[in-house]
Amino acid sequence: MAHFDFGEVYWIEKSFDDDPEQSKLRPAIIVGKENDDLILVATTTQGPEDPPKPYDQFKFPILNWRKAGLTEPSWCLCLVLIELPKEALQKCIGKMDERDYEILLDFLETVHG
Repeated sequence: MAHFDFGEVYWIEKSFDDDPEQSKLRPAIIVGKENDDLILVATTTQGPEDPPKPYDQFKFPILNWRKAGLTEPSWCLCLVLIELPKEALQKCIGKMDERDYEILLDFLETVHG
């Protein structure tokens, strides 16, 4: 049985919000656990726009993105938490810097209470 740690970054198949029939492989970060499932936040390489869109306020920058195993500057998409069974996680690509992860959790607490 695989062991999963909070802050680890995995590839997941993420459905598009506006078209659930389509999906994209994208990195996501483990931020919690609910029963036997894991709670994750997806990431994106598209930073906030200028001028910012309403959803941009929920993008959290990953400062040490290389250490997290990401290949480009990235942001966490914090508005939506993703609950997936452990079997849905694909390859682990890295782990967030401890300080970045602590700040992410504080931000998620602000967003989701």
